[in-house]
Amino acid sequence: MINSTNLQRVVAVDRFGSFTVAAEALNISQSAVTKSVANLEKELGYAIFDRSARDMVATDRGRIFLNRARRIVLDLGKLSAEASAYRNTAQHSIRLGVSPASLQGLLNQALRKLLVQNRDIYIQLYASTLEQSIGGLRCGDLDVLVAPKCDVAPFSGLNEIPLGVVGAHFFVRKKHPLASAKATVDDLRSYQIISPDRVGIYAEKLRGAFSETEGGNAYNVHVIEYFPIIADLVAGTNSIGVVSTKYAAAKSFRRRFSILDLDFFDRHQIIIASTKGGEPSRAVRSLVRALRDCGSFEG
Repeated sequence: MINSTNLQRVVAVDRFGSFTVAAEALNISQSAVTKSVANLEKELGYAIFDRSARDMVATDRGRIFLNRARRIVLDLGKLSAEASAYRNTAQHSIRLGVSPASLQGLLNQALRKLLVQNRDIYIQLYASTLEQSIGGLRCGDLDVLVAPKCDVAPFSGLNEIPLGVVGAHFFVRKKHPLASAKATVDDLRSYQIISPDRVGIYAEKLRGAFSETEGGNAYNVHVIEYFPIIADLVAGTNSIGVVSTKYAAAKSFRRRFSILDLDFFDRHQIIIASTKGGEPSRAVRSLVRALRDCGSFEG
């Protein structure tokens, strides 16, 4: 098999017309260059250079070989440069997946801090289903994924970094009929429920409790993945929304809404997952640090 190093050396000899000058340009010994050319000629079965000439002149067959070798060496150089550029870019960019989509809102403060403190880091944020996100990780379209540990657990071959815990509550407008009462699940069935996800940690439990049929009437569970729309609907109707424990603690949220006194949702460990192999990039390490510093998830 032709060695790429030998190819680079023989192309250098052809370029400079001398073993000595080629060796100086490559910063290696002349004997190393001479040996590489000899090895190639032995492997090819013919002479590449005419040794009888004063300068290093290619033979007819050698010229055909050298023209092709030069193109290969140039392509190898481009591949090497592209790989180097990709490694450098990877240290400064994060293709970040989030699943379920409702977790996006919990990343706002951390992403803002990350970008303010690291002007050379670039974020591409994608919210999608778990299956799509895992597929993106495995094919290289995503660098990391923020998701519940219980959702990621069935998929093998992933590294996991714990970020914290997320919990959730039902919330209503301030003057909602249930705002000042000790609510039960049966009480909630008289109202429309808005789920922040179609599938995932909130959706399955909501469907199990509120989507069954009773007396011929199906309970309504709407799915809206954009929280500002959920908040506006809850503020203007008797609909009941779902909010994370972390976001529900904000003063601005408490001024507008009431949290129902009902222990319904489980708490879930949130992780940042990546494919195995190599250390996390500087950008990813900075992201994890920002998420933890900002307390994006409960400890």
